Amino acid sequence: MIGIVNNFRPDTGIGKYAFSLIDRFSDSGREVELIQFSQEGEDVGRANTRVLKSPRYPIAGRTLSAYYSIPKSVGRGYELYHASSQYLARLARFRKPCVITHHDLAPLLFPDEYPMFLRFFVKKMIKSYKDADRIIAISEMSHKDLMEHVDIPKDKVSIIPHGFDNRLYMPMDKAKCRREMGLPEECKMVLHVGSEEPRKNIPLLLEAQRAVTSSVDDAILVRVGSTNKEYDRMKKGMDIRHFSNVPEEKMPLLYNSADVFVFPSRYEGFGYPVIEAMGCGIPTIVSKPLSMFSGGALVVPFDSPKIISDAIIETLTKDATAKRMSARAVSASREFTLDKDCLLYTSPSPRDLSTSRMPSSA
Repeated sequence: MIGIVNNFRPDTGIGKYAFSLIDRFSDSGREVELIQFSQEGEDVGRANTRVLKSPRYPIAGRTLSAYYSIPKSVGRGYELYHASSQYLARLARFRKPCVITHHDLAPLLFPDEYPMFLRFFVKKMIKSYKDADRIIAISEMSHKDLMEHVDIPKDKVSIIPHGFDNRLYMPMDKAKCRREMGLPEECKMVLHVGSEEPRKNIPLLLEAQRAVTSSVDDAILVRVGSTNKEYDRMKKGMDIRHFSNVPEEKMPLLYNSADVFVFPSRYEGFGYPVIEAMGCGIPTIVSKPLSMFSGGALVVPFDSPKIISDAIIETLTKDATAKRMSARAVSASREFTLDKDCLLYTSPSPRDLSTSRMPSSA
């Protein structure tokens, strides 16, 4: 049996990655179990999942638990161990064979935007990469950052982009979705999904949206995810609808309610919301750090609100542009499937990971 170790909720990017693997394997004959650590001990309600309570620390509980407690708490006897993120990399010191999925190095690349303790522990955690039998980088950018900042043999790393659940995220009737989510049917809706941490570039999104509302009647912005009080002043007077803690099964309704999806981040290891929006056939605009999605999304600079607002306005006002972008999005989304995430487990024997020829890219 393969043990996938995770300590993030299923509504986060890393958590979605781990739970998606388990969901896909529930339809296969391979024995896989998710070992889910939670400080709350909540029942995640998923098949093939064992929930364990991680210790509470008064400060930085998740980080300290991932470094000190979880690696030694994972039971023995699995044929292969898979750490779902770099934050669990120390698992490779205690359980073999072990695969680590590397998502990003945001705390090290943007030190002013993350607390010092997190930067300190990320540096310590990635030192355990040398103990892993295989590292998975989730994108070319993730791989590039890894090679530049971590001393690890290149042939130890495989590039396998995330996949989305195309059985859940698919085109649906817009009017019906808006009614179910309580959104106005007669409006032009711009959608953004994600947190409001600095690298998500929310100030630029808000500036661009102001220009959109001055040119397009009834244009609204829908934000899904946590908020940052620092941006309250910028949002004043704008028609913004916020959603948080949205169940996974409801997210396709929000995507399909949108006329355009915008994701202007300054940095991303990957970007789950982009492929989910594309899978739903929503015209998609992303910033240059997400150029991996150029086959299905319009790529714009992350530092020009005018270019972004002009792109949004054209998409909202020109049906031909919107239809063309929608078709491109659906077509390109087929390149990001959960089947490719599962390439990890096609190795002839998990115990041969250190020498087997795993895919170098998807």
